[in-house]
Amino acid sequence: MIIGLIGGYKIDHLLDANRYPVGVEYAIVDSCVNSSAQSLSISRYQDKRAVCLCATEATISQVPYSDFKESQMSFSEPFKIAIAACNRGS
Repeated sequence: MIIGLIGGYKIDHLLDANRYPVGVEYAIVDSCVNSSAQSLSISRYQDKRAVCLCATEATISQVPYSDFKESQMSFSEPFKIAIAACNRGS
């Protein structure tokens, strides 16, 4: 049982090692959702939030946090591509 607990902890730790800090993820999604100065209807806001979450998840899986910290520009282009793909998928 102890081996299972240790193995589970190590797997969780490895998965979290590639994770962006929650505050950074939130800031990315928030800036995406609120990028327009226009008021949005509730349904349009929900659609935009879904696209932003989709694009953030897709880009985070491609761009390591270490690259993001070094240059946020390394995130921008893949994020734009992911937004377009997520828009097509919604």
